[in-house]
Amino acid sequence: LEEVISPLSIQIAVKRDQEYQLQYSNRLLDDISVSFSEKSYVVEYVVKNYHLNISDFKYEYGFKSLLKQEQEDLEKLDATHIFGLFDGSDLLGLLILSDSKLQKKIQRPEIIRIQSICTMFSAALKNASSYEKAIVESQTDNVTQLYNRKHFYTLLEMTFKRHYGNNISLVMINIDDFKLYNQLYGMENADIALATIASIIKKSVKGLGHAARFSGKEFVLLLPNMTTKQTLELLKNIILSSNKCVKDNDGRLKKIITYSIGLCTYPDGAKTIGELVTTYQNLVDLINDNV
Repeated sequence: LEEVISPLSIQIAVKRDQEYQLQYSNRLLDDISVSFSEKSYVVEYVVKNYHLNISDFKYEYGFKSLLKQEQEDLEKLDATHIFGLFDGSDLLGLLILSDSKLQKKIQRPEIIRIQSICTMFSAALKNASSYEKAIVESQTDNVTQLYNRKHFYTLLEMTFKRHYGNNISLVMINIDDFKLYNQLYGMENADIALATIASIIKKSVKGLGHAARFSGKEFVLLLPNMTTKQTLELLKNIILSSNKCVKDNDGRLKKIITYSIGLCTYPDGAKTIGELVTTYQNLVDLINDNV
């Protein structure tokens, strides 16, 4: 792109959830904190027209309907042209060009070449997205959207190396009498309950560590830099949040859920990763034998 349209500033926004977030720039000091909602008129215009020329766009009726923040973002980017990166009719990302200070007019032949480059880049972006999705799916449990057991062991090894010498708490949460819950309310409601509990756990450990579905009704938490006391407080909040779902009668949990919980903290309860896992597994076996 630089060879075709140098010396323009080139920025790329990639779709994340329901917005297009700037991810890359060919200028290190460019601000990439900007994002565009998929419902923004800017995005809708690009979807319909493939290419947006800002100087012409300002005379569009829809430009006046832009939120003030969106207009400020376009000015911040100093954008002159926006091209869509498509997979068929799906918009994967935005290519944003900036050169209003030089006021270099992009000619029709250059636009055609840029669109050709966008087509090639879209294919690469789709392949990268498919690969990323495959990686995530291989690491994730499809019911709870937590990490699966296999990836948990990878995270455990990585966490132990990164936080060696600091506290690392390992927690097992076993749902009591979940077979009975399944029989009473059916498999579909049982899966909803698992997903609900997983969502509570994931929210509770966000920014603190990792959570995984260890088996059918067991979850495991990996919490670096967390003492036993801090971990117990976090577990208390998980239980309170779980009970609140039932009290609020939101339909996700049909009755109060109780848990059997095992906790081991390195280095107090174990000196090595092997000891940590062994102690943890002994707790799991002990709890399962008594449930």
